Amino acid sequence: MLNMCILVGMFKELIQKYNKVILILRIPSSEKNKDGIYEADLIKCIVPKEKVKYINEYCAINSIIGVKGQLRVIDNEMVVVINKATFLTSKEDAEKLNKTNY
Repeated sequence: MLNMCILVGMFKELIQKYNKVILILRIPSSEKNKDGIYEADLIKCIVPKEKVKYINEYCAINSIIGVKGQLRVIDNEMVVVINKATFLTSKEDAEKLNKTNY
């Protein structure tokens, strides 16, 4: 496959838009900006309907997810259409992290 994208980031939110489910993936930068802060990119990923149930069941905000998919332009916007999602932290671990850090 020539058009393949692999991303690892933090699950930010799941949005129902029209007939699509969009996963927002937060990917921190590896370098600090001029103010000494690590910025992050928010990447929109289209989730296949059969994977939505698993994301709701196994992910919490800030769960770390790996996604493999294809870059596409949909509605004049660059998105990743997910072929495979791998959960790298458990929902329980993400919920514990959310309680201690925020």
